[in-house]
Amino acid sequence: MNVNQLKYFKAVCKHKNITKAAQELHIAQPSLSNAIKELENEFGVTLFNRINRRIFLTNEGHYFLNKAHHLLNCFENFQDEMLDLGSKKKDHIRVGIPSIMGTFLLPKIFTCFHDLHHDIHLEFFEYASIDAVKMLSNDAIDFAFILLDDDISASFETKKVLETEVCFCVNSQNPLSSEKIITFDQIKSTPIALLLEGSYHYKVISKKYKEKNSTPMIILHSNQLSTIQYFLEKNMAATFLYKEIFKDNSNIVSIPLKDPIKTKIGLIWKKNQYQCTSKNSFINRIDELI
Repeated sequence: MNVNQLKYFKAVCKHKNITKAAQELHIAQPSLSNAIKELENEFGVTLFNRINRRIFLTNEGHYFLNKAHHLLNCFENFQDEMLDLGSKKKDHIRVGIPSIMGTFLLPKIFTCFHDLHHDIHLEFFEYASIDAVKMLSNDAIDFAFILLDDDISASFETKKVLETEVCFCVNSQNPLSSEKIITFDQIKSTPIALLLEGSYHYKVISKKYKEKNSTPMIILHSNQLSTIQYFLEKNMAATFLYKEIFKDNSNIVSIPLKDPIKTKIGLIWKKNQYQCTSKNSFINRIDELI
């Protein structure tokens, strides 16, 4: 058994398909099939049941997968440690972040971190929180920014980096813009531009309206901040977003809600995974950057 065989086995489990796994690994399908057969022959077990061109893990396969995860994690951590000690590891940090969150976090983080560590390549990927967690689990990214209000798997380390709140955002010419605090009764007839269903904002705002026995008059569903901003600047709608997003826009006013919607933004990464010097710097300095 070797490391490549474990990686091949893990890819087959991920896709439940030899062809797709071979494509991801950039190897020939027969080579991948032979690698799996060699594992089964070496240990005298059947790792997959093959039914109607589909494959399913056997009990032995499930056991082997758990062990393979552990062994590959240990190997990759060991490899990272040795490369880090030998100063031959290319400093490259990949970070997942929801697009709305990124509008006010990314400029600060990127500029400040680059000034402090210009030799480290910082790369960002915009994902929904759920997708970012999946990418983190699959080692496609190193860190992810998410809302700590969400349920977080015990397999992740977390660090709170910012506390904020969701405000009612409206055009500065709108009569409501003079309010110092807003209630849902005051805005029940206001046209609303809202982030798409499934987003944190959609869930929490819908819940608030239900608590008030009211229904929002939604005229736009969008995940594009530029589109929502256009509706606000033309005074066609209002919205609910983090207070930081429009703070430098004189045409839009962000008003706190009477029943505040407080939220915590945090950084997460996989537990029990070796973090090289550059990644530790990112974790330790993230408070300063924001």
